[in-house]
Amino acid sequence: KQMKEVGGRASETARRARGLRPDDIFGFVESLSQLRKVRGEVIALRDLRYHDEARIAALEEDVVDTSERVSGDCVAFLLGEKALNPYRDRIAEQSEKVEKVGKVAEANEVAEELDKAGAELEMLIDIVGNLRIEDATQTTQIIDDISSIYSTLNAVRASLKNRRLALAK
Repeated sequence: KQMKEVGGRASETARRARGLRPDDIFGFVESLSQLRKVRGEVIALRDLRYHDEARIAALEEDVVDTSERVSGDCVAFLLGEKALNPYRDRIAEQSEKVEKVGKVAEANEVAEELDKAGAELEMLIDIVGNLRIEDATQTTQIIDDISSIYSTLNAVRASLKNRRLALAK
């Protein structure tokens, strides 16, 4: 039963990812995140007492191949000048919210958004770092762009921390 459920989810996730052509970075991040999650579920099937090793290997190979294809498309997209603008905009929006925070609950909402953006940026760095990109300057350019956004994110986090302290006083 578990093999059937996870197998269906893995096949469906891979099928959707293969047909997806995102027009923004969030689409790539969501697709890669889902593929990573379902791959973990497929690998966990090996812990079942009676499992079909050939079926698990086929599922994992399908998910890995799809992940590599989507990752390659993501890198090509990231080489575009405006590819990371959605993250820049999102962090700028959270920065504006920090200035308007009047309650700790509001600060928590902003912190959650910042944490989500940070996790996605870390995943992007991981993806780019693990891909075989022939031109090392492309890898460096993408990682530098992401790192620049991440440093802005950390500055907004520090600002939020200061705002929380001010509210506590």
